[in-house]
Amino acid sequence: MRISSRSRIFLAVATLLPLAFIGLVDLNKFVDLARSTGILGPRMIERHLSISLAGTDCIWTNAQPLGQDVDPYGTLFASYPGSGMRIMWQQSEGLSGIQVGDDFYLGGTEAYDKTGIVKTQYPHIEGIWTYQDNINQVIMLIRNPRYAMPQYHHFLYEIDYAHDWDTAYEFINNTFTTLSPIENWIKWRDYRFDDELNLWGWFIDFWMYEGRQYWITWDFERNGQWPFRFLNETEREYTYDEHCDFVNETCKPKAILSFEKLSDPEFGPDEIRKIADNLRGKRNMTVLDDDKMVCIYHQTNINHPMPNETNRVDPDGSDQVFNFTFGEQHLYAMLEKLDSLINRYNGTADSRWIGDPLAAELVEILEGYVGEIQIELNSTSFSPTSAPGVNYTYDLVQWYNSLGKGNRYDKGKVQALAYFWGNNSFLFANETNPYTNETYNATEGGFGASSGGYINLTKWGNVPPWWDEIPDVYIFPPPTPAPVPTYAPKP
Repeated sequence: MRISSRSRIFLAVATLLPLAFIGLVDLNKFVDLARSTGILGPRMIERHLSISLAGTDCIWTNAQPLGQDVDPYGTLFASYPGSGMRIMWQQSEGLSGIQVGDDFYLGGTEAYDKTGIVKTQYPHIEGIWTYQDNINQVIMLIRNPRYAMPQYHHFLYEIDYAHDWDTAYEFINNTFTTLSPIENWIKWRDYRFDDELNLWGWFIDFWMYEGRQYWITWDFERNGQWPFRFLNETEREYTYDEHCDFVNETCKPKAILSFEKLSDPEFGPDEIRKIADNLRGKRNMTVLDDDKMVCIYHQTNINHPMPNETNRVDPDGSDQVFNFTFGEQHLYAMLEKLDSLINRYNGTADSRWIGDPLAAELVEILEGYVGEIQIELNSTSFSPTSAPGVNYTYDLVQWYNSLGKGNRYDKGKVQALAYFWGNNSFLFANETNPYTNETYNATEGGFGASSGGYINLTKWGNVPPWWDEIPDVYIFPPPTPAPVPTYAPKP
């Protein structure tokens, strides 16, 4: 009896399948063979790449971009730097088969437009908004700041503290390979800690409050550097980022993932279910069935390695991992920040969050962070530290400036930005640049700025003659009452 060519191929695939499961045959080559012959038909494939088998079994395969001709339901993955976004997007690719794009276009040219899923660190300075109105929903990932900040610094060190796209791209292959020198960590920690802890908390507030802005609008780097500053609590209440108007539904996350649970094999499958539940049924989105989440979680871990701090080695080539610590004062500051956020989102400080299930989930995660930090405080014997020398702060400023991270609004640079300079030249009059100790003299028509960018009328005693020339964005209190946000409870 003659066996048809299709029957031979079917028998070959049936023979190779068990071998693929035990690792003797490359899974992706097996899948390519099966697809090319048409053996894997629509009943066997849940989506265009990952394969759902009988029961709870599955096969992980490489994700692919949707392509520029597809109009998908857009999802934005948002996290503070160092929060483990790599694990999140790898798991997303495993369960959806869709390549996750990057706000800096590091996902390849095929993923430039409307990839369907994009990752970002916006509004942190390390993120940018390049997806216009192609986003319909947001999913947020958070991590204990005790561990997110050191990992963020390791990343900065690996990309040579890049402050531009070209430099970052040049060193991108260094990521997750090398620990920063401990002396670099201490300098960065001591100089950046207060700002980064605030940025970590404000990142959460930005998305939970649907775009609550913490930077002055003209501060296009959103870094609060001289001559600007960050907005205070009262100012943030009524200042919102217009980018959230581009999100077709809401900037408020549809789900919050915890890095600690996502990276834990016991809880990880339930965390990626949050991603799957918010992608399933959406336009041009493909997702494995719910009963495959445990399988695809572990298959992704095996087949799509998740580089993290354990893959980094010391600069001297040894395998010893430094303990990148914080001082007692830093840990107490973290507890204070966490307590503030908990009181806000449990409804104590802001009643709008009472009964909100997403806020309740966030509070549970934050309370876990409090417990972790409290354990470290109780189990660590902190050595007394001497007061820093009189020049320590200045030395830190100069070190940070030498990396290209400081003095981002140097007068010589921004004068070349005609529109920016035309609206902000007054900020540089009679003010001292902390990075150069240079005092800029007032020019004809110039005027001083106080509070790092906002005009404080008490400095003048009355309204100066040039008041009408100042953009309203720099005036505080605002000249007219701020509109009540749409989500605020009615009186």
